[in-house]
Amino acid sequence: MHLSFTKVYFGIGGGGMKENLRAEYNTIGFCEGKVKENNIIYFLHKHAKLFPQKIALEWVTKKTLQSWDGIAELRTESITYKDFADKLNAISSGLKKIGIAKGDRVIIFVPLSIELYLSMFAVQRLGGIAVFLDSWARKDHLGVCAQVVKPKAMISFEKAFDLCSAVPELANIQIRVVVGPHERGYTSDLESLIRNSETSDIEPVRSNDTALITFTTGSSGVPKGADRTHRFLAAQHRALDRVIPYNESDRDLPVFPIFSLNNLAGGVTTVLPAIDLAAPSDKDAAIIVNQIRLGKVTCCTISPSIFVNIAEYCH
Repeated sequence: MHLSFTKVYFGIGGGGMKENLRAEYNTIGFCEGKVKENNIIYFLHKHAKLFPQKIALEWVTKKTLQSWDGIAELRTESITYKDFADKLNAISSGLKKIGIAKGDRVIIFVPLSIELYLSMFAVQRLGGIAVFLDSWARKDHLGVCAQVVKPKAMISFEKAFDLCSAVPELANIQIRVVVGPHERGYTSDLESLIRNSETSDIEPVRSNDTALITFTTGSSGVPKGADRTHRFLAAQHRALDRVIPYNESDRDLPVFPIFSLNNLAGGVTTVLPAIDLAAPSDKDAAIIVNQIRLGKVTCCTISPSIFVNIAEYCH
């Protein structure tokens, strides 16, 4: 898949992470043997200790967006690095309890939201493999993806589970965790896992163990999977940090979910865009501009087409 995007900076950036932390960060994902410092989630672990009260993620709730008049300030919610790390600990411990273990492949089929990152990182924290499926993936592609990864579990919302009931490769997944309101029974639900009181340490992994699998759109044929190891993700972050470094006060709004991984590894604040890429709206530009202004966003990773819409809206 060819990913086209534009990185836009608002104001003066640069500087990257502090030099006295760089040497230690360069070991994450590159240690010998099977150790917790190889787990990509260790970046978050360090941030939660270094600056626990810093905002990790900020977002607009669906309820707020539904009642928005297109003019008023969008109210947001947020989570600190410490609270984020604590929730990931609770969720990953809960996932272990219901039978998900190191090396298990777990489909994450959740729209861009705080729940997406809680699910993805919790799976990686316990050494599982997060299989990321875009929320706009077609039903026929879902079956192909499931054939490739042979998932043990799936984390998604009830409407998606209803959609997947017609896909044989997904209908019989052993462990199903539902996100958000639901009427039917599941193995567990994300809210219950967040309330889990048990804790566990970060799972030790080898640097070349798979952390994440993503798929192409399949627009030119069958969707293809990309295997991303803990070492690959750590190296990707370091490469981006050298080329387009953040400073400690940066606040980034990335339209592509995968770019938030770099933000969280870098310890900056991520403002989640309150738009649905699967269902573009004529309000999208106004929403993004509102978030940039009120969220004091300093840089933005967006597609050229969205950037054009924003420019036209601001004209």
